[in-house]
Amino acid sequence: MRYYKKGALIYIEPCYNEEFNEAIVDNYHFITDIFNKNDFPFIYLPNLLTDQHTSKVLQYNHPHLTDSFQTEPSKLYHIITKSLNLTIETPTLVYLSDDENEPLQFDLPSREVFTSPQRLMLLADEISNKIRPSIKDHSEDIRFRIGKSIESANLNASFDILEESKSIKPYKKHQLFDPFKKKSKRKTAEDLFEEEAFKIPNDLQEQIETLSEAGYLSHLIKYLEILQQATRKLSRMKITKDYKIFLLDYQMKEVDMSPLPKALYILFLNHPEGISFKELPDYRAELMNIYKNISLRENPDKARRSIKKLTNPLDNSVHEKCSRIRAAFLTVVAEDIAENYYITGDRGEAKTVLLDRELVIYEK
Repeated sequence: MRYYKKGALIYIEPCYNEEFNEAIVDNYHFITDIFNKNDFPFIYLPNLLTDQHTSKVLQYNHPHLTDSFQTEPSKLYHIITKSLNLTIETPTLVYLSDDENEPLQFDLPSREVFTSPQRLMLLADEISNKIRPSIKDHSEDIRFRIGKSIESANLNASFDILEESKSIKPYKKHQLFDPFKKKSKRKTAEDLFEEEAFKIPNDLQEQIETLSEAGYLSHLIKYLEILQQATRKLSRMKITKDYKIFLLDYQMKEVDMSPLPKALYILFLNHPEGISFKELPDYRAELMNIYKNISLRENPDKARRSIKKLTNPLDNSVHEKCSRIRAAFLTVVAEDIAENYYITGDRGEAKTVLLDRELVIYEK
């Protein structure tokens, strides 16, 4: 898992400077090592934009951003300087961080700062001395304001822990589990849905964590969105004649499911008003017909048993299939996008797929 720190030093230039770029390319690993030792990552956008891991993070979390690897760094430099209201006349290092009210700017006198180890180490020390007091002062100010507004808070907690907690997404209420809740002898369909339908395999959880965006990368993605004038939009979903599922506007990503979860998913797509699990037996014939069309070679008796089991709201089968449907979407896109596509619903309400049906295309 790659860790993205909150702050980073980003190389920016007002126009292409051949000498500086050659110096950075020739000494890139040494430069990054020196700044990493001072705990400040050095970001050279031509390298970052073509980095395979960055590309995967973008495709997973921002599939609406197309061909980011083809972005011209000069255009991104312009967007960053304009957004931050910076005046840049020479090649510069800009320190970006959530902890700063304003970005810190360090003009580079000559290319020798990247070719001379001694000069580079002196520059790194100078930058470090200017950044760290600023971070300390800013964190002290936040501690004071937190103390004023939350008198009952545990003020002994470290500021780092408080900051880290901001980046953790709260669980949705259907994911909460109360260990002190008295267990009933027989779990309801709602209990089973909340406990089972949102489980995901460990390997998928590891993938999600690996592809999560954070820190300075979040800043740069924001500027990429401005550059492409992109807003996070939902993709159209195409269902082919042979029931393959594709997200058309997300580089034609295929959402792969086995026949039974796919049949359940198509059933819910056919009913935008939603279906209550206790009403599932009423949809048994329709689901059977969908399943037969998807799984053409299935033994009829085995198919009937599978559908009967699937439409029993007290059986775990339907909740397992909902979990597999969710996992299938989370394999290709991030949670905040996927939640519009998989089956969801609050306790006591009909379960549904939130996606606007105008975005669903059935191949004829």
